[in-house]
Amino acid sequence: MRMATVMGLAALALVGFGTSVASADVITQTMTVGSNYPPNHYVQTFNKFDTHGGTWVLDSVTITTVLETWGGYYAVDNDNTSATSGEAYRGVSATIGSPDARLAPVLTSLLATTSKTFNLAGTVGDPVGAYNAPPVSGADWDSLSGPAYAGRVIVTSGPVVASFPGDFAGTGTFDVSYDNLQYVNFSGLGNLWSESGAAQSAGKVEIVYNYTVTPEPVTMAFLAMGGIGLLAARRRKTA
Repeated sequence: MRMATVMGLAALALVGFGTSVASADVITQTMTVGSNYPPNHYVQTFNKFDTHGGTWVLDSVTITTVLETWGGYYAVDNDNTSATSGEAYRGVSATIGSPDARLAPVLTSLLATTSKTFNLAGTVGDPVGAYNAPPVSGADWDSLSGPAYAGRVIVTSGPVVASFPGDFAGTGTFDVSYDNLQYVNFSGLGNLWSESGAAQSAGKVEIVYNYTVTPEPVTMAFLAMGGIGLLAARRRKTA
């Protein structure tokens, strides 16, 4: 009975030597941009993926970028004698980049806006050459307000698999920058006067390393040799 047990241990050791016991895992690093009024510039340092002497294998890198906006307003006064109409936009833009690691273009430029169609009459006799709001203006004026925080606009890009995972591997670090700006736009005629109030913003950059840990060959070899040694010792005792 003991002989069978020892042989079983040896067999398990040999099986362990011949098969893979690699395990998959993830490392997640996040850059969080809290509530702010753009324009702002943020930089965060991320750790590169350490291969631990080749026993950790980087399978892929996935990246997600997020931009949020709420609040603010945008108003337009038409000083043309002709009516004009178009889509008005109010929000925030963000540019994400790194001097050390190549990010996918789809991740690096985000725009989060609220929109409204403006139908503006020709000037109604209010002073020309300056912005005029009601009650001075009338049908030649319109405005757009951003949502409250609960209804904020959230734009997410990703997760996207990095095309150059080698940029993220090593024992050092790399920097990621996050720059945001106020954004307003109206696609109507020229000679328009406008006023805007700052929108708020928040955002995130998430980088995930998907990797596999493989056993060191020398460890598995010692395990197999130990099992064989036990088997040989048992055989000598029973001889």
